[in-house]
Amino acid sequence: MVLADALERAGTTDHIILRDALARTDMHKSSRMILPAEHIRFDNEGQNEDTPLFIAQIQGTDYVPVWPQKYAVSSPRTEVRRGA
Repeated sequence: MVLADALERAGTTDHIILRDALARTDMHKSSRMILPAEHIRFDNEGQNEDTPLFIAQIQGTDYVPVWPQKYAVSSPRTEVRRGA
């Protein structure tokens, strides 16, 4: 979603213009975000300063936050598929 937003704002795939659009990212929580964050923006070093670390797992066809508990919407699954 961040890249799609930056591409739309940049209006081009030129790497310099796109990088500048990414640097100006200032997104607020929406239903399209998979990150458990209220806000996405980048500092001068390019780090996402408002998004906490979390772990997501693909469950079925969805990315699902599983850790930390504060953001988890499901428990991690550990089943092993056997055979092709």
